[in-house]
Amino acid sequence: MTFPQTINASASPEVQVNENFLGIAWTGCYSNKPSTTTGLVRGYNGGRWGGFSKSDENHTFGTSVTTYVSVDKSDGTLDFSTANTNYNNDTDYARVEIVVTDGSGVTGVTDDRGGPGGVHGGGSAGGSGASTTQTDEMMAGYIGTVADKSYKIVVKAAHGGTITETTTISESGTVTATFKINTTALGGTANSVSSSEQSQAHASSNVFVAGDDIVITTTSNSACLGMSFTIKYTRTLA
Repeated sequence: MTFPQTINASASPEVQVNENFLGIAWTGCYSNKPSTTTGLVRGYNGGRWGGFSKSDENHTFGTSVTTYVSVDKSDGTLDFSTANTNYNNDTDYARVEIVVTDGSGVTGVTDDRGGPGGVHGGGSAGGSGASTTQTDEMMAGYIGTVADKSYKIVVKAAHGGTITETTTISESGTVTATFKINTTALGGTANSVSSSEQSQAHASSNVFVAGDDIVITTTSNSACLGMSFTIKYTRTLA
């Protein structure tokens, strides 16, 4: 049989129709379930996804709000949030849809299940997922005249990642550079910046998510000029 079957005139055309639907049943997981959708309540179909078996689910949305619906890749659980942090964290979550409500019901839905980052786009996820780790991504920058202060070098990161190494060098002078995610210093040793290149490895407190800021706090400045830095990190492509 070639999929999809052509629906022939017969006494029971629904047989071929149903067989065709079974062939694409997996795409219905996390889709809207009209029979349980009313007002602010929206139904979601269950199914198999990422090695998990998920049951049908209903969710009651808040009034006059935008809600970002995603799936936790670790267990296939639906996540509902009025913040887009998890929605944009393609390392740990996959997108389903954005739901907008007014005082009594749903007024708009943006379906993001297909394509990169979606639950049915760009590869599988979860327990048996085939995600790909992109190694040796980098951020880099330059600070001309260094002072003892905190420099926000990345504002609201577009995606998540894991920082593995920081490298620094100056044109002259010295300073201590502590790399941070928001206000938390990376685990490991701060960079002692001088005219000699130095790299420090980081293996703890080094995971950032979409929306985080990357900060360098400089202290013990001694006439440091022309500080260049590189931040090496990895991230998972869904």
